Amino acid sequence: MDPQRMAELQLQMRVNQSELEQYVHELNNWEDDIKQKEVQLKKCDRSQGDVAKETSLPPIRNSLEKKKKRKKKKQVSSNGDTSEVKTNEAQKPRRIRSSDYKSWDKFDVEKACLEIDDGETKSSSSEYETDEEWEAERKIKQAEFLKDQGNQYFKDGKYDEAIECYTQGIECDPTNALLPANRAMALLKQDKFAAAELDCTQAIALDSGYTKAYFRRATARERLSKLMEAKQDISTILSIDPANKQAAKEMAKIEKLLNPPKEPVGIVGPVDKSPSQRSKKPLRRMQIEEIGLDKEEEVKRLHRKNVETVLAKQSEVKKQVTARDEATFDAFVKQKKDTPCNSVGSGSVHSSVTPKETALENIDDIRQNGSESPRELGQEAGVLNLKAKSSSEHCTDKEPSPRTSPRLPPVPTSSFQFQTDWKALRNSPEMCFQYFKNIECRHYPKLFGQALDADILPRILSILEEFYIPNNLDMYAVLESLTRVKRFSMTLMFMSAKEKQCLQQIFKHLRTAGLQSESDIASLAKTYQV
Repeated sequence: MDPQRMAELQLQMRVNQSELEQYVHELNNWEDDIKQKEVQLKKCDRSQGDVAKETSLPPIRNSLEKKKKRKKKKQVSSNGDTSEVKTNEAQKPRRIRSSDYKSWDKFDVEKACLEIDDGETKSSSSEYETDEEWEAERKIKQAEFLKDQGNQYFKDGKYDEAIECYTQGIECDPTNALLPANRAMALLKQDKFAAAELDCTQAIALDSGYTKAYFRRATARERLSKLMEAKQDISTILSIDPANKQAAKEMAKIEKLLNPPKEPVGIVGPVDKSPSQRSKKPLRRMQIEEIGLDKEEEVKRLHRKNVETVLAKQSEVKKQVTARDEATFDAFVKQKKDTPCNSVGSGSVHSSVTPKETALENIDDIRQNGSESPRELGQEAGVLNLKAKSSSEHCTDKEPSPRTSPRLPPVPTSSFQFQTDWKALRNSPEMCFQYFKNIECRHYPKLFGQALDADILPRILSILEEFYIPNNLDMYAVLESLTRVKRFSMTLMFMSAKEKQCLQQIFKHLRTAGLQSESDIASLAKTYQV
C-alpha cells in the first residue's frame, strides 16, 4: 500500500476518534445538567404562585379530540386478593398446545379476534379513567387547599388575602358551599354587606340546609336595614335547628327593632302655683256660642265683619308712625346715595340701625294701644326690613366679593397621595374629572394598587360617562389600563345593575365613535363582562 495513502487513513481515524470523544463528552455533560435540575425540582416546594400558575396552564393539545386514559388502582378484597385477578383467571381461555393439531383444526380465528376486541373494550372502560375525571378530582383537592389557606388568613386578620383564596377556590370548585359562605364572612369584616349577602345566597343555593350561610345573610341584611328579610332567614334557621340559642337571641333582637316600645304619652295635670306667681290680671268671662255645621255662611259673615272692624280701627298713632318711618327711610337712602360704599362700614352703621330701632319702638307702642292686629304689624315690619335689605343690596352689588375656586391637586406619585386627593375631591365631579384626566394610563397599576374597590371604580365609570363622552375623549386606553390593576376582576363581580348599565353606555359610545377596531372593543367588552 502507498505510504501516503496509509498516512491519510491514520489521520482520518484520529479525527473521527476526536470527534467521537467530544460528542460523548458533551452528551455526558448534558446528562449531568439534567440530573442536577431534576434534583433541584424535587427539593423545591411548590408555593402558592406555582399552584396558581399551574391552574392557568392551557389545555393539552388534542385533548378534546382524543381523551387520554389513566389506569385505576385495583380494589383489594378483605382476603388480600384483587377481584380483577380472579375474574381474569376465570375468563382466561385454555391454551392449545402446538402439537394438538386436531384442536387447531377446530379453532375459530374470527371468534377469537372478536373476544380479544371485546376484552380490550371492557378493560378500557373498567380499568381506566380519562384525564378530565382526574382533572376534576385535582381541582376539588385544590379548592380544599385554598379554603384551608383562606381560613388561616382569616384567623390572622388578613381579610383581603382570605377573600382572594376563597375566590380562587370557587373558580376551582363552584359546587362547594363553604367557599362563598367563608368569603361572605370576610366581606362582613370589611363592612361590605351587599357583597356578603350575594355570597350567602349563592351558598344557600348550593346547600339549602347550611345554617351558617342563613345566619351570615341575616347579619348582612340587618346592617342593610332589611329587617323583614333578616327575620325570614332567622326563622329558617330555627326551623332547621330549633335548639339554636344564638338564632333565638338574634330573633328577639330583630323583633325589638321591628316593634320598638312606644314612648309613654305625657299626662297633663293640674299646676299648682303660689299666690305670688299667679297672674294679677282679673279673669274675663267669655260667652261661647255653639255653631252647627249648617251655619257656615253665618261664620263667614262674622269673620268678614271682624276683619272690617279691625281695619276700620286703625289708629292715628299708626299713621303717624308710618309717615315718620318713611321720612326717616328716605333720608337714609338719600344719605347712602351721597356717601361712597366704602364708608358704609364706619360712618353709616348707626344710621342704618336707627330705622329698625325706631320701627321696633313704634311697633311696641302700637301693641300697647291694642287697636291693631298682629298680622298688620308683621306686614308693616316686613316692609321696613325689605326696604333696608334693598338698600344694602344696592351698595354691595357695586363691588362683588371675589369667589375662590378649590385648587386642583397635582398629579399623584403614590397610591397614598391618590387616595387622599380622591377623597378630598369627592363632592366635586368636575374637579375629579380634571384630576383623573391628568393621570397617565400607564400609571394606573402603581397609583391604584390595592385601592381599586367598589367605591373608586364606579366613580371612574361615572366620570367617563358624564365628561369623556360629551367631550369625545379617548376612553379605550383608560378602560384597557384599568384591567391591569390588581383586584379588578374581583371588583367587577360586585358591580350593581346601574353601574353595569353605565358600562353598556360607554361601550356603545366606543362602537359608535369607531376609533378602535370592532375586535378590540369586543375583546375589552368581554373582559368587562358586558
